[in-house]
Amino acid sequence: MRIANSGIRRTKFFTLGYQAHTQATFLAVLAVHKVTLVIDVRQNPVSRKQGFSKKSLENSVQDCGIGYIHFPKLGTPTRIRRLYLSTRNAQNALEQYEKYLRSRTVYLRHLLKKVADEQFCLLCLESDYNSCHRGIIARMLTEMTGCQPIHLH
Repeated sequence: MRIANSGIRRTKFFTLGYQAHTQATFLAVLAVHKVTLVIDVRQNPVSRKQGFSKKSLENSVQDCGIGYIHFPKLGTPTRIRRLYLSTRNAQNALEQYEKYLRSRTVYLRHLLKKVADEQFCLLCLESDYNSCHRGIIARMLTEMTGCQPIHLH
């Protein structure tokens, strides 16, 4: 389902998991790629990793001249996180997330309106986007807009 007038004026967007980063290396990657807006797609933006809970992260990216938006509706719902924790079957959890998100494309359309003029980056924990719900978000955004994700490391 391609959205002809999605609002995105770019041909690409970024995704990045902070798992292997310090706050300094994370910010450096954003700067190198001239990211202007971080979209935090965690449902609950808390982290045991220093500098990656919502307020700290928001302050640090804003200090670098980068915007920050927490978009919890794109986070993995509690029931799917519980499914993963009880089975440790990541593939099944990701399939359930994709089914969930495909029934809520309004969230993606809302996101596209917010990022129209931005060089944006989807943020989550996992280093490997294939093991993370942000990979599904990225794939669906590509289907909707034709923009290509660049998965940063």
